[in-house]
Amino acid sequence: MQIDIFFLGLLVIYGVLFLVSENRAGLSVRNIISGLALQMAFAGFCLSLDSLRSAFALIGRGVMLVQNASLQGAQFVFGYLGGGAMPFEVKGNTFIFFFQALPTVFVIGALSALFFHYGILQKIVSVFAKIFQKTLGLRGALALCSGAKMFLGQTDAPLVIRPYLSHMTRSEMCAIMSMGMATTSVVVMGLYMVILEPFIPNVMMHLITSTVMAVPISLSFARIVIPASSEERDDKDVVIKVPTSSAMEAISSGMYQAKDIVVGISLSLIVFIAFMFLLNAIIGNVFPGWSLERVAGLIFAPLACLLGFSWENAMDAGKVLGFKCIFNEIFAFNELVNLTHFTMRDRVVLLYAVCGFANIASVGIVVAAWNAFVPKVKKQIPGLVTKALLIGFLASFANAITVRLVLDILDVFAL
Repeated sequence: MQIDIFFLGLLVIYGVLFLVSENRAGLSVRNIISGLALQMAFAGFCLSLDSLRSAFALIGRGVMLVQNASLQGAQFVFGYLGGGAMPFEVKGNTFIFFFQALPTVFVIGALSALFFHYGILQKIVSVFAKIFQKTLGLRGALALCSGAKMFLGQTDAPLVIRPYLSHMTRSEMCAIMSMGMATTSVVVMGLYMVILEPFIPNVMMHLITSTVMAVPISLSFARIVIPASSEERDDKDVVIKVPTSSAMEAISSGMYQAKDIVVGISLSLIVFIAFMFLLNAIIGNVFPGWSLERVAGLIFAPLACLLGFSWENAMDAGKVLGFKCIFNEIFAFNELVNLTHFTMRDRVVLLYAVCGFANIASVGIVVAAWNAFVPKVKKQIPGLVTKALLIGFLASFANAITVRLVLDILDVFAL
């Protein structure tokens, strides 16, 4: 059991947060302890209880069913490009990411909007909101947004409480942005599952657990960087309004919102792969034998060691961490599946370390969204987003070291 690695990792994380804190005298011990305790409790429950593991496996099978249904639609529209029968003999892999993986995002987007319309997601959101309200001392609007972030994206969750955003303090805005950076969303989890399912069994359990753990720890970290102030309003009667009037409107709305996600994923992959090719060409010419992958591995290898990786595997793990931070989590997952020499425990830990939206590309997305949400504080947004990026990365890092410890403890007690 690597308890020493766990405490050393926490020491580094909290040391960094303390250094960048705007008000060290205003730190709340309750906030620090509650955030870490909630994160560990969620990890323990999600990874140990047979009932929850079975529920996650069922959700995973449901997502795969959605994936297969999406392929049926893609094959009808795109033919063999969408995975249909090939009209000619092809040697090699026929998988095309855009036509066979991304259609799942449209279907899950429509389904999540439908669940939202019928109030199913709101019931789950309210449960988590009450938990965070009691344990972390959050006020109404922030607590509700925290619950919504379990399912929605980093620009979607704030819309749930948009009327209250203009009244929020810098601390509350930073907390919401940090949650967005530290977590993912239901819509893209299906895409992650398509990439990772052959590599990590019951991967949906880990994807959901990662998000559930990330919310309280990122909130706690954000309150260290910018502690809560007495100016925060206690909006007790915050409710989630249903924006659609019918099921068909909900499906259409979810589908068109998913379109923006699909376009964003496609464009980012095209641009960043092109950038990676250009950078590798430049690095290779200036420093023969070197590449962007090697540089990223070298920079992030010490962090990988703090996650419990041996030095032999630290370079490969560091490369995945670097790709997540520099590019995005999809890049990192695609690199992760190539690490077949890693143990299953190491694969799972690395999944938690990269599962989140904390990457450089997200900064522009969040800045643009919040400029629209709260235009009167435009000048403050870039600084807050930069802090949220650091917090989001550290939250995923904390998730990874916590999961390794919890899994080691479960092994000891054979749970």
